[in-house]
Amino acid sequence: MCAWGLSAPSTMIPASSRSCAVLLASKFAHFDFTWLEYFLLGMARMSEDALSRAARINALIAEWHQLVAGESTSTPSRVIGLLAANPFLTTTGAARQLGVAFTTAQRAIERLERSRIVRPTTDARRDRVYCAQALLDIFEEPAQLRPEIGG
Repeated sequence: MCAWGLSAPSTMIPASSRSCAVLLASKFAHFDFTWLEYFLLGMARMSEDALSRAARINALIAEWHQLVAGESTSTPSRVIGLLAANPFLTTTGAARQLGVAFTTAQRAIERLERSRIVRPTTDARRDRVYCAQALLDIFEEPAQLRPEIGG
């Protein structure tokens, strides 16, 4: 039996790859695989786009970690880790997720704001929502469905 679960008509002996291919070709000789090729090509292109975005996001996160590497506390770096999962955050949410005091999270976010990693989304004084716009830009850009040629 081949990987497709097909066996030669007269035997149950495992088929070689060649005989499996011959059997598949005979069973599906009349079938038009254009739709399958179209679908698989689309999946490949979307995968290339997702990998490209992931690589750029990882590079950006690594760059941000380098910007805050010399800090006396690891909290700004930990907040960057939160941004990798969601480009929006609040001070209260960051404090809760990191298990730190509100003021500790607030200082870390202020550090990221000074480095232009995050910015407030409104002018509100309380319950501010911050956004890592560079990450959001990568998430929101149109899909690149043609592979980049030459880099």
